Amino acid sequence: MALFPNFFGQAEKVIDPGIWRLSIIEAFILPHLSSTSSALQIGYDNGDWSKAFASRAQLRIADKKNIIENIKNEGSSNISYQQIDNDKLLFFADNSIDFVWSFNYFIELDIDSFRIFLEEIKRILKPEGQAVIHHLQLDQSSCFCSIRETISKLFSSKLAHSTSAQMRPTKPIFLELLHSSGLRLDAQTRSWGKFKQFALKNQQQMISIISKPLEPYLLSNKHPL
Repeated sequence: MALFPNFFGQAEKVIDPGIWRLSIIEAFILPHLSSTSSALQIGYDNGDWSKAFASRAQLRIADKKNIIENIKNEGSSNISYQQIDNDKLLFFADNSIDFVWSFNYFIELDIDSFRIFLEEIKRILKPEGQAVIHHLQLDQSSCFCSIRETISKLFSSKLAHSTSAQMRPTKPIFLELLHSSGLRLDAQTRSWGKFKQFALKNQQQMISIISKPLEPYLLSNKHPL
């Protein structure tokens, strides 16, 4: 038994890291897979998750060029690797992916990169396809500006570059970016398991389940959660 590695943002109690990873796989990955699934993992993350896809789905892993160069010869025949280019998933066709998974990769993204990835996820997901992403989500009080100010700056071509690197998403900002990308938030959680015995230690991190609706999802003043 051992404490979780810090980068996982884990629960306080002592538990085997392998059991913790398996709990994530069972809760957030396996329910979305079938033998005909086409899946994308954003961020290699030391290969901890790709084994869960073996023999269950066709998996593509997207990451930065230097990571892909080091790992492209690894894995099984149903795994392929693609380079992320300026936050774009250029190798993936529209409406081609059933399920997107990402753990740790989104934690370090500023809001501008976050927005681009959400737009790309929406583009490549099939209608009713889902994505599960682990990301930063600050309390609103920890953000130095209001949601309207943030969104206004983000979508202003003159200010976006200088301001987005200083920002991280609060829940209202995350919802705004999600909806403007045409995606829907289905659920969010920091804990899982029958008795909620597994959790993220860092209260500024979140696991979100999002989906691409069949019909266009228009931005409104009301959010589902």
